[in-house]
Amino acid sequence: MNNAIYAGKAPGPDSVPGVSRLPDILFVLADDMGAWALGAAGNEEIKTPVLDGLAEKGLRFENFFCTSPVCSPARTSIMTGRMQS
Repeated sequence: MNNAIYAGKAPGPDSVPGVSRLPDILFVLADDMGAWALGAAGNEEIKTPVLDGLAEKGLRFENFFCTSPVCSPARTSIMTGRMQS
């Protein structure tokens, strides 16, 4: 099983005439990890070089809201786009 993270341009329809290239999107969901636990968020104790590199080269959402205090319904809401009940 290959566990490598590919952080470059993904193969796509670049050579197909009339097809525009969609942006590469990488959504990282770390279970039970507070945003404060990243070097990119200013934490100097915890070393997170790979996530820091992704944050530096990409887009970081720093203001968010979760309507569930429990992880499973919150994850389901993120993946489906629906409110948990």
